[in-house]
Amino acid sequence: MPRTLAPALLLLASCTSAPLAIATAPLQENEEIVGHVRGTASGLMLFDLIPIGQNSRFERAYDEAMKSSTGYRLVDIKVRESWYWCVVGNLYVFELTGSCVRRRR
Repeated sequence: MPRTLAPALLLLASCTSAPLAIATAPLQENEEIVGHVRGTASGLMLFDLIPIGQNSRFERAYDEAMKSSTGYRLVDIKVRESWYWCVVGNLYVFELTGSCVRRRR
């Protein structure tokens, strides 16, 4: 194997989870779905010891999804996580998708 191929393969090493659905309260009579939203956030485990942005990535992804809509809550939530190896640690990417709900007028 050429010397440049091995490092390139290591840099491309990653893993992705299967989507996970989260149970939410069902749609109420006075609510309607206004659209599909998506939010992502990432965090780094520096040297697999020091968390940088790890603890808040779930909230940041949720906030990003909510900011892209006019609703007040999400239903049909699915989450997915990927991780990527890099020389200084692991990069974790969290993705949240769902349907945004608002109250009917």
